[in-house]
Amino acid sequence: MLNELYSDGILQSSIFRDLEGLFQARNAIVHGFKPTVNVASSAVPFLVQTARILLDESRAAKRTA
Repeated sequence: MLNELYSDGILQSSIFRDLEGLFQARNAIVHGFKPTVNVASSAVPFLVQTARILLDESRAAKRTA
């Protein structure tokens, strides 16, 4: 999904890279490995903010359709 959002121009490259890193960390954790990247305490607010932006854009798109 991240790749599709990026290729459609919905995600900026910097946000895409940050989300990719967090996704890799998530995968390592759920499979019992230590993440290769450090997850900063700012990751949760970043994820919440990004989710809200995407949700708002989705709602706006549905209104115009």
